[in-house]
Amino acid sequence: MQNAQLAYVANALSQLQKLFLFFLLSGVLIAAVAFNGGFDPAPLLGIYGLAALVGMVWMLVCTYRCASGTGRSGILWLFIVFLFKLFGLIAICWVTRRWLTAKGVKVSNLGMSFELPGEEVLEDTVGFSRF
Repeated sequence: MQNAQLAYVANALSQLQKLFLFFLLSGVLIAAVAFNGGFDPAPLLGIYGLAALVGMVWMLVCTYRCASGTGRSGILWLFIVFLFKLFGLIAICWVTRRWLTAKGVKVSNLGMSFELPGEEVLEDTVGFSRF
């Protein structure tokens, strides 16, 4: 059960960081296209706007999962992220990463992967096999 909760929180943190990286890189790409003036960026902005809307909703879901999985108030963190945007996202990622590290989960940078602690081996000291 412990590893299931750790995997749930680590997966939410990983998705949250990947979404943040997507928004950062795509924003730079949109700005480069818009300032270059090679073609009309309106269709590209429309597609990006739809992807951003879906991504922002999923980002709030991941924020709630990170906060509630670590034992904090998920609704409170939703309001913090909604009001303070970038600073709230940085804070929830930092708090969740510290919680996971304290539990023994190795989280890579930029949320690309995580490694759960090994399962404890139960030794059969009596000599009977377990079913």
